[in-house]
Amino acid sequence: MTHLYDIPDYTLDELYDYYNRVIDHAESLKPAIHPRTRFQVENALRDYRKFGSGELDIDLGTKRWFRVMSHLVEEVGDLDEGQTAYILALAEIGHAAAHLGHLNTALSRGGRTEADVKYEALNRAYVGFGFKCAETYLDLVPPPSADSAAAAAGRTFGVRALGAV
Repeated sequence: MTHLYDIPDYTLDELYDYYNRVIDHAESLKPAIHPRTRFQVENALRDYRKFGSGELDIDLGTKRWFRVMSHLVEEVGDLDEGQTAYILALAEIGHAAAHLGHLNTALSRGGRTEADVKYEALNRAYVGFGFKCAETYLDLVPPPSADSAAAAAGRTFGVRALGAV
């Protein structure tokens, strides 16, 4: 059987830490965003942080931005490859985050039934797949140059944030 990705057996805390590192990495690449997507990108990143800290629920904090980013990549016709990859990465961060919320629900049920066990396993797989997609797309975004970093609004981290948990 072929596996496209590993299903992480991380704790929920480790997954939320990983989630925040993926967002850090996306923020470090903000100089690459298309000017017409800046508003949506900055708001998505802000809401992703709020979701991670428990201030927003899945529907307002992640699913909404998954839909917005998925449509945005179609609506802005002059995105280059890196800008397209960036928007798709943000959509996948939202996708992974939504399933993090579902995984949290699954874990709180404690595997009481076979359905609970399968719900946990499937959402764990979705989280891993969403992170893998986000990483793949972020790898397609060229690193910011000194000029673009200086011109970009907001801070950048300049460090590759994705690593082994």
